[in-house]
Amino acid sequence: MWSLFETRNTVGEKGHSADMNEHELAVKIIEVIPYLSRSLSAAIRDELDEEITLPQLRVLAYLRRHPGSSLGDLARWRDVSLPTMSKMVRYLVKRGWVSRSMDPRNRRTLVLTLTPDGEAVYLRILAHLEQRVAAMVQTLSPEERAHVADALEQLAALFADVGEVRQHLPLLSTEKSS
Repeated sequence: MWSLFETRNTVGEKGHSADMNEHELAVKIIEVIPYLSRSLSAAIRDELDEEITLPQLRVLAYLRRHPGSSLGDLARWRDVSLPTMSKMVRYLVKRGWVSRSMDPRNRRTLVLTLTPDGEAVYLRILAHLEQRVAAMVQTLSPEERAHVADALEQLAALFADVGEVRQHLPLLSTEKSS
């Protein structure tokens, strides 16, 4: 058995992450990060009775932090085309989670806001994901948790120049375990 802070090379021998060069670490990051997102998406899809994707949930989160954003704002933030974002927003509007209204400063622009139902769905999903991930990381020792938290902070700082890398989420659990 090997721990979270050990890696295996291609031959399957045990090695420590301190032995990794920057290219091996880059590959590890590229290997792991997308699967973490997919795991969260699967949890939303399989464990909750909501038809929402992780990108759609991220749009709800963005609108919660930036009410009154335009479709163009969202498209630039997600680095997608306007038609792609329009389709996503149309679905969120249809579900009653986002509302569109005319921008009072520019009548040609629509502004988007999270509805109370959208806020409730977002917070419910966020609370579920928080509980799910907390259950997973509770098996780590306090030192391992600190290492993971430090590593995540370092990754956020390294990737900050490519755009928003965190959401500064509220702690939603009613019990804070140690």
